Amino acid sequence: VLIESSGYSETIAALLRAGYVRAWPELRAGFERRFGKGVVLVRDGFELDVHRTLVSGYFGLAIDLEDLFGRPATFEVAGVALPCLSAEQRFIHACYHAALARRPRLVPLRDVGQMLTSGHLDEADVVDCAYRWRGQSVVARGVRLAVETLGLPEFSGIAMWARHFRASKRDRRAISAYAG
Repeated sequence: VLIESSGYSETIAALLRAGYVRAWPELRAGFERRFGKGVVLVRDGFELDVHRTLVSGYFGLAIDLEDLFGRPATFEVAGVALPCLSAEQRFIHACYHAALARRPRLVPLRDVGQMLTSGHLDEADVVDCAYRWRGQSVVARGVRLAVETLGLPEFSGIAMWARHFRASKRDRRAISAYAG
């Protein structure tokens, strides 16, 4: 569950009052609200991941948290429309999962590949958002990994962009902190 940063602390407090417990203690009071990705809460053997951003560390701190809630899409569960990230933000999130891992896993690569080939992405918006969040190197790496691993054709503009994109030295170092 992704929570707006402004209500993050109150949400965690309410869930703790409702009987959830932290899977791990907070490093320091207020650390998660300012720097963390989120927290894992447990109740009755079930885990609830409560996030305030999409990824931890350097790339997570660069995400404009208000931007995450600026243009929500919706999906339906049991007749109820629930808000979610836009298709473009979901694609970037999948790229983060695919690119920022020591060993890229097939599920995030499949997610990137499916969204890449769906025809439902505003590719210019993906690239613009990736630059706004200083995640263009991550998105390019995620797309390249998906194309190479899954043998996808480079028919989309974003696949061509990713193939020709060159990460800065700073971004290469940051990615290696996650995936190196």
